[in-house]
Amino acid sequence: MKLSLDIKNFGKLKQAQIEVNNLTILAGKNNSGKTFVSKALYSFFKSIHTIDLWMDLFEKINQIITLIDRLSLLIPYSSEKDKEFTSLMTVNLVRIENEIRKNNNLSLRMEIDNISYLKNDIENLKMQLSSYKEKLTTKERKYTDPVKHVIDQLGAEINALTAFLEKPKNLLETQLKTKFKSQLKRNFQVPALNYFINNEGSNKTKFNISSLGEIEISDKDNIVFSLAIVTLNEIKNFSQVIYLDSPIYLKLKPALENLLIQLQQRDKHLIGVPQHFYDLISLLNLKTMEEPKFKERSEEIESTIGGQLKLSADGSFVFQDKKASYPINTTALGVANLGMIGLLLKQNLIDENSFLFIDEPEAHLHPAWQVVLIQVLYQLAKAGVNVMLATHSNDIIKYLEVISKKDEQAQSLIALNCLTIEGNTIHEKDDFMTKLNVIQQELSDPFFKLYMETL
Repeated sequence: MKLSLDIKNFGKLKQAQIEVNNLTILAGKNNSGKTFVSKALYSFFKSIHTIDLWMDLFEKINQIITLIDRLSLLIPYSSEKDKEFTSLMTVNLVRIENEIRKNNNLSLRMEIDNISYLKNDIENLKMQLSSYKEKLTTKERKYTDPVKHVIDQLGAEINALTAFLEKPKNLLETQLKTKFKSQLKRNFQVPALNYFINNEGSNKTKFNISSLGEIEISDKDNIVFSLAIVTLNEIKNFSQVIYLDSPIYLKLKPALENLLIQLQQRDKHLIGVPQHFYDLISLLNLKTMEEPKFKERSEEIESTIGGQLKLSADGSFVFQDKKASYPINTTALGVANLGMIGLLLKQNLIDENSFLFIDEPEAHLHPAWQVVLIQVLYQLAKAGVNVMLATHSNDIIKYLEVISKKDEQAQSLIALNCLTIEGNTIHEKDDFMTKLNVIQQELSDPFFKLYMETL
């Protein structure tokens, strides 16, 4: 996937221009905003990936069915007119639900177009309700206030459904706003969106994404979108969107899961653990029915670490070599780090249509293992996997220099981005080798200074 991303006034970043390609590198010193970029983009992509307009519509239909059921209970001695109305409404609502199920796997564009075809069905519901209310005004029988209240609620719900069908794109943006806001807060563990806004600039954060549109976050905890459906659909159709962070979370998995279970109102708590960790754990519960797409890459990782990371029967992580299985708490963080990628590959959770975000994996890897990591990631990117890597490893950057000289495809597949501690990106428009040299200079500066002190 190729994108250009302009960011203004987002946390550490004052103004940054990010290029996204099959293999996207976010390089820079600590506190330069690399993690901010990768987590923000993950949060956005994950929000799009989980959009389900039909599910929202399905819930709205169910709310109406619930009101119909309540109406039946509130009328102890139903007349034939009452029974006819509730029966006819229920039959029509169930038929609409069946239509929704048929269209559940459509693209976003087709979802929005097909939703409009339900307008006639909803209009019929309005006519049936209107006819029934007219009959209630006759003197044939008197209805209690609770009955009238439920009927008014039915009218309100059907009107809301009509309004939604007239402008389904509005619902799309509302759903996306809710999901993106939640993802941002939970992945960054902040209570409000204004934590992201750098008050040295304006009171708004802006993301401008080529071919997709604009996202604006205000200091009033609000998000405004102006987005293109075509590119949204491309992101929604990713098979998986995955974020890999510190392997320390893997070692704490049982405790972190118990903490989440103990919270009765999870949606109201920040617990210090990013949402992407729980997204990853949920994903790992999936069992593949097919041969892994990248078996050679997972075997390469297993050969490097001398075994494989696995999920045991009780749901805990273990490291297994030729001799035995060991609890993950007894293994090095580097084993867990590289092993997790191997596990995702083995379970076929990374394929040609997935997007993998990795934040500074070199923190726990020996330089030799860093080279194995970037070799594997490059081969995945070359095969079509989307990879974004935030790094301050000179060894990883050096490998990219080597591979760019050996493989003529490399420069067309790799996007290099250099972030600075001043809150911007530099040399955005330069050619590949110039940007590579700038990044190497940025990352090697501390070593050069130490070297000079020895002279």
